[in-house]
Order: sequence, then C-alpha cells, then structure tokens
Amino acid sequence: MVLVAFYSRKGHVKAAALAYAQKHNYELLEIKDTVNRNGFFGFINAGRQSKNKMSTPIEPITVDLSAYEKVVLCTPIWAGKCACPIRTFLKDYGSQIKDIDYVLMSGGRSEHQLAITDMDQTYGKTHSKAITLVRGQSID
Repeated sequence: MVLVAFYSRKGHVKAAALAYAQKHNYELLEIKDTVNRNGFFGFINAGRQSKNKMSTPIEPITVDLSAYEKVVLCTPIWAGKCACPIRTFLKDYGSQIKDIDYVLMSGGRSEHQLAITDMDQTYGKTHSKAITLVRGQSID
C-alpha cells in the first residue's frame, strides 16, 4: 500500500497530490497546519519560518504510517526549504515511515536540492526518489 501525504497552503500541491492518488488508487492524507498562513503576512511568515528551519503545530496524524510500504510526501518549497508543516510531520512521524519519496512544488526557481537535503536531514534517513514540479504540473 502507498500513501500520498501532502501539505498545501494555496491548493496547488493539493491538486497535484489528489490527481496522483486518484490515478494510482493510492490513499491520501492531508497534513493540516494549525497556523493561519493566509494573505501577504502569512506568506512572508511562512518563508521566514521555513528559512530558519522552524517547525509548526499540525493537526495530529491518526493514520498508522507504518502500515504503508511507501509514503509519497508532497510539499511546496518555501524559501529553499521544506514547508514548516512538512518539517513537523517528518520530525514527529518520520520514524513510522518505512520508505519515502518526495514531490516538491516550486514557483519556478530551481531550489529543490536544498529542500531535499533539508527534508532528509529532518527525516533522519535518505529518500528513495524525489521529483520537482513547477506549479501547475502534475505528478506522473
């Protein structure tokens, strides 16, 4: 079994994750941030916190992640790093994940390698596969 887990501030990552999960009949899990990141100041704060490798409170994950052979983790790239809710997810739940792939979505700049390294360091293991999408692309 494969689980597609995602965080999406504005819906771009959510659309890609949902389409990918439906196409392959994978289960889907939304990682929910408890911090309001709407508007200009939400955007600025998200980038600042991410750049400083800060975690953020997320809603508890009630799924048994160890039941899945692979987790495909979909995230936006914020200031060259993984999004704060993804950092929290990896810190709090990463030990339950057997194998992980990353799908990173950017606004067009090629800052993905820093984010991938950041995620591996937070996860404490190395990912199996990573792809980067530009906003609007779908996962194949």
